[in-house]
Amino acid sequence: GVHSGDATVILPAQKLYVNTIRHVKRYAVAIAKSLNITGPFNIQFMAKGNRVQVIECNLRASRTFPFVSKTLKNNFISLATRAMCGLRPK
Repeated sequence: GVHSGDATVILPAQKLYVNTIRHVKRYAVAIAKSLNITGPFNIQFMAKGNRVQVIECNLRASRTFPFVSKTLKNNFISLATRAMCGLRPK
C-alpha cells in the first residue's frame, strides 16, 4: 500500500462535482462530531463520480497543514490553535 506521507496533495482538486463536495463536507463534519475533534485532523477521501469513501482519518495534519495554509493564504495553524484552546476563530 501507499503510506499517507507518500500521497500527493492537489489543491484545488482537478474536478469535483457539487454533490461530491457536499458528501465530503457532510462526512467530515459527522466524523469530527463523532470523535469529538476540536483541532486539526486529516481525512483522506476517495471519490469517483459522486461516490465518496473515507480511506483514513487521523488527528495529525502536520504534513499538509503548512502547505494548505500557504496555498490558500489562510493561517489554519492559528485557527486550529484557537479551536484547541476553546476560543472562537477570528
